[in-house]
Amino acid sequence: MGPDPRPWAPRFAGIGARIEQASPGTLGLPDLGPFDRILVSADAGAIPVELEQQLSVGARMVLPAAGLMRTVLRDKAGWHREPDHEHRFSFVPLV
Repeated sequence: MGPDPRPWAPRFAGIGARIEQASPGTLGLPDLGPFDRILVSADAGAIPVELEQQLSVGARMVLPAAGLMRTVLRDKAGWHREPDHEHRFSFVPLV
């Protein structure tokens, strides 16, 4: 077996973190959640409810939506969405 093609992997070894790639046509990994952190790297246009539902209580998701970077926090009261109005971003569309 050759070198790990994921150069970031050793930094996460042993701390319970993992990076997963969703299958095309599926938002996230609903069968493996809930998750403490979700990072989306494609602009969804709007915050996908399917991804919010995969957050555990106390979790956060960072994603671009409609050209703004957004943070979604989940606590016992529900979901809190915070846009970053100070910066503009351009991402490929989430399809």
